[in-house]
Amino acid sequence: MAPSDITDLLEEWTKLVTQLQLGYNWSIYEYDNDLAVRDFLEEAIRGRMQNDPLRGRVEVVDQLFRDITRPRKRPQKVLTGWWYTRIPTNPGPELQRDIEVYDE
Repeated sequence: MAPSDITDLLEEWTKLVTQLQLGYNWSIYEYDNDLAVRDFLEEAIRGRMQNDPLRGRVEVVDQLFRDITRPRKRPQKVLTGWWYTRIPTNPGPELQRDIEVYDE
């Protein structure tokens, strides 16, 4: 994968986390689907050296994601990424309804 592709993935992950900070206005299904960008980013950085600057940039966004989410009681997907085990603390109305139905 070309460096610009990895940068694009990081940018998409950052945009999603920013959107979550402001209040996510989509369903839980859209949320789970949007998290897939982090899967692709994980694949892109997996082969990079531990001290690669890109890893540090990803970790900054990952930490922000952790800070604005909470553990999910019932993750919708059976995937290995830790990001699927978290739900926003500031959901929009539709996601809040879905959380009440599917996660509580």
